[in-house]
Amino acid sequence: MCDSCFNQEIKSFASQRDFESFDLSLTKKLANEKTIEHVKFVTISEIQIDNRDYEKVGYTVFKCLKCGQLWGLHDPDQADRGFFIRLPPAWPSL
Repeated sequence: MCDSCFNQEIKSFASQRDFESFDLSLTKKLANEKTIEHVKFVTISEIQIDNRDYEKVGYTVFKCLKCGQLWGLHDPDQADRGFFIRLPPAWPSL
């Protein structure tokens, strides 16, 4: 962890407003500051929607370009409050 990425994990977003505030800071680091990069989306499962379409469920992996820390983001969805957590080095799903 470093000042170029994030200094703390978010185990659960308390509200949609908290997530939107976090998402804005993440977007700035990705697009403007270019200190973090998107690595991949890790699919945990797929859910069938309306008996025809499938939605992937999982989390997005990001990497700090300064310190190398890997982060996992799961967007909140209704009662699922999501998270933004540190992943161990050489995360097995990469």
